[in-house]
Amino acid sequence: GNHGTPVTIGSGFGPLYGVGIDASGNVFVAEWGTNTVNEIPYSNGSYGTPVTIGSGFGAPYGIGIDVNGNVFVAVADFASIKEIPYTSGSYGMPVDLGSGFNRPQGVVVDASGNLFVGDTNNSAVKKIPYSNGSYGMPVAIGSGLSVPEAVAVDAHGNIFVVASYSVIEQIPYSSSNYGTPMTIGSGFYNP
Repeated sequence: GNHGTPVTIGSGFGPLYGVGIDASGNVFVAEWGTNTVNEIPYSNGSYGTPVTIGSGFGAPYGIGIDVNGNVFVAVADFASIKEIPYTSGSYGMPVDLGSGFNRPQGVVVDASGNLFVGDTNNSAVKKIPYSNGSYGMPVAIGSGLSVPEAVAVDAHGNIFVVASYSVIEQIPYSSSNYGTPMTIGSGFYNP
């Protein structure tokens, strides 16, 4: 199909690194320059004025949103994953999830609430398991990756990672196990 002309839905930001969208169409951006996370609310077919929902982050990069509207942020300078909890129409104070990260830059949430993190300077992808309303300790599911940053997960549990700035790696998932990372795309432009 045809794609339309790009339309600005929010402006006045400093450098932006991460973007996410929730089930209701609200857009979230990590504003690296001001160390904030902002929501561009969506309602009745249009976007509203951006609102800051979390501040005081040290270099926020990736953003993931779960099915309940909770927002997760990979905070590189603080070596942490922060959750901005969402309850009854409002966002709470950010809380830390897990530890042992080294400049995490990507985060994504699967349909079961598990988090996957591009733990950049540890050359790994880590899973923060979610079960019965709480998060477990981070576990490496893929290691030896060169500069793993952005992460994505498909409906089957396979993990996809941007590595070395120009390679797409897949960490295959089958029968509750993660396989060895393999390159599925390369040759992308590396600035």
